[in-house]
This record gives sequence, structure tokens and C-alpha cells, in this order.
Amino acid sequence: MRTIWAYIALCLAIAAPADPVAAQASGSTDLDQLKAIVTKQAETIRELQERLAKLEAGSGADTGQTTDGPPVPAVVLPGPARKAAQSGSASALPDIAVFGNNLGRMLTAKGEPSRNQFRISELELALQQRVADGVLFRSTLAAGEEGDFGMGLEEGYVTFTKLGVPGLGGTLGKRRLPFGKLNPIHPHAAPYAETPGALRYLADPDGLAGNGVALNWLLPVPSLFANLEVGAVQIGASDAEASRPDVTGTTLPLGFGATGTVPMGRLWLSKALNPSTELEVGSSAVAGKADSGDSVRLIGADVTLKQMRGAFGRWQLQGEALWHTRKDAGSRLPHTRSGAYVSALYAPDQYREFGLRYDDSRLPWPLEGGERLLSLIWSNRMTESSLWRLQLAHGDRTTDALLPARRGLTELTLQFVWGAGSHSHPLQ
Repeated sequence: MRTIWAYIALCLAIAAPADPVAAQASGSTDLDQLKAIVTKQAETIRELQERLAKLEAGSGADTGQTTDGPPVPAVVLPGPARKAAQSGSASALPDIAVFGNNLGRMLTAKGEPSRNQFRISELELALQQRVADGVLFRSTLAAGEEGDFGMGLEEGYVTFTKLGVPGLGGTLGKRRLPFGKLNPIHPHAAPYAETPGALRYLADPDGLAGNGVALNWLLPVPSLFANLEVGAVQIGASDAEASRPDVTGTTLPLGFGATGTVPMGRLWLSKALNPSTELEVGSSAVAGKADSGDSVRLIGADVTLKQMRGAFGRWQLQGEALWHTRKDAGSRLPHTRSGAYVSALYAPDQYREFGLRYDDSRLPWPLEGGERLLSLIWSNRMTESSLWRLQLAHGDRTTDALLPARRGLTELTLQFVWGAGSHSHPLQ
């Protein structure tokens, strides 16, 4: 109502006639009086506009509506009352990402199928979503060149972070096992174009993975990160095989070699030496039975030293050692083969990274041969998920289980990784 009266007063002030006495005056007196009247009316209009603005502002504050445009009615959804969404709650759509890993092997020995070619090696479609508070699922569908790009499940598991006990969590499903530092990482997310020989020959050429359940416990140790993980997973036979060095011509799978349900475990410790330096040590183990009845055990140890230099610069020294033991079902004699790698990586900024890596590994018993290489690595990162990388390796390879054997070989691997989407991959 106050707003209506303000409008009426404004209209009357504008329409009010001039003083009749002033209208009969002449000369400069008439002009002066007219100016005074116009000035007085302008002041009156300004005062009324200010009062109108105050009235409208007061009316908007009382009703909770803004004065621009018609009032917006509140929308009430049917059904029971719902709480406002909180950080970490489930979303309507999963995070989706696509990754492509392109490899080109140059200067390789004759006999390598992809020699002097640059083509896509693997394509990944990754999804993740928070199902509920403390429950997150991740899945990765992968299509590889060796399988004619047939899409298959590489990983599909759920993680639980709230199991009723402080620091206790778990995983359920198929995933790359937490064995060492590199095995849990997807090839396109690793800092190397070529996986170290110790992991390819003694663990699995495509990464040691299993389907099952595991529990992890963040141990309550003061001033130290300590995480223990144990579980039981189903492992299948490796697709990669090598001929056994005898007249029978039989083949044995490369890598771990055991199948069926196997126990696994990992202990991971981390200590901050100073605000910019961190030391990590870990040990991993998995054991089982091969199809031949042989007992197989794989043990690993890893050490990582990281130092941050500014916002993006860093040094990283890392090494892993693996011991593969196969006990013959007939003689019951154990045979152990080992492998290791040591690497140094330096990143002066968020774009460039330079590395040096030394590999030395044998094949699991009774397979013969091994690999000993020294590699120089250069990476140029364009985005968080896209990069170019060169890895130049020189050394000896005395087995053609995965790549052609040659002494004094020199290989150059070109890698281009591209990615798009909001999915986050496990990192070191």
C-alpha cells in the first residue's frame, strides 16, 4: 500500500501547474520564477524517488523476494524431507575418462612385430562413482592391441573406508594387486614407457591382478604412516608363455605362475624426514599353487625417497627387488630367481621429467635367460593426463620370451599418452 501512495504522490508532483502569478509576469522575472519552479519540482521528484526506493527495499526484505521481476515461488518436491547434499555424497552420474597409450619401438632387433612402427597399444575406458558415504567403486575396461582391441574388464572393485573400526578399510572385486610400487599403477600412468624387466618376467607382463577381497588397516603408530593389507584373491594363468629349456617342448607361463585362490599381503611404511623429504619402504608377498602342482611364492621389497623442490619440482629415487621361488612338486626342491630395478627421476617443473633406470632380472625357474638394461628417460607433460615420452635402453637380453634376444642391443621407445575426463587413477 505504501508503494501505491508513493507512485500517486510522484505523479501529482510532476503534473502540478505553475504559480498563476508567475505566469502573468514578464521579462526576466518570468524566466527566473520558471527556473525556480522547475528546480523545486526536480528536488521533489528526487525525494519521492528516494522514498520509493526505501519502501521497495523494505518490502523486499519483509517478503524475502527480490524487487527485479515477479516473485519466484518456492518449489517443494513430493516425498519425505531430504537433507542437503554434503561433500562426499553419491552423485547422479559417474566420473568417466578415456585413456590411450601409444607406443613405437625403434632400433629394435629384427623379429619384433611392432618394429619401427608407432601405433596405439591400449585403450582404457574408466569409470568411478561414490556409491555412499565411505563407499567408492572404480572400474576400467581395456582394449589391447594383442587381443585385436576386444574390450574386457581390467579392474572393477569397490573400496570401503568406514568399517566401524578406526583406520580399517577394504576392497572387493578385481584389481591390480598392491604388490610393490609399480604393479598397482596402470601402464599409461607409470613414469616409464617400458615396464621394468623384474615385474614383466617375475610378476606378470600385463600386471599382477586378482579377484577377491582384502582388508587394509592404518596402524596407529605415532609420527609414522603404517598400512597393512591382507587378502585372498583368485588369479588366472598368464597369457604370456615361454618354452621350457628341455626336449619336451613344453611351455610355462611367465610371471607369478600360480593359479586359483591365493593369499596376499603388503606392509607399507612412510616417514617424513623433513617438510620436503619423505622416505617409504614396503614389503609384499603372494603365494599359491601352479597347475603342475608346484608351490610358487613371490616376495618383493621396495624403497622410495622423495624430495619436493618448490611447488612442482621434485627428486625421486626408487628401487624394487623381487624373489620368485618355485618348489618342484616331484623333488620338493626350491629354486629361486631374482630381479630388481633402480631408478632416479628429476622433474624441474610440472612439464618436464628426466630419468635414469637400471634393470637386472632373470626368468623364473626353470626358464633360462634374463635381461640387463640401462635406460635414459625423457618426459614432456602437456596436461595432467597427456604426455610425450622417450626411453632409450642399452644392454643385453638373453631371452626372447617377450622381445627378441640380442646382446649389445639399443632400443628407443616412443610413447604418447592422451587422456580426457575426470576419473582419477591410483598413483604411487
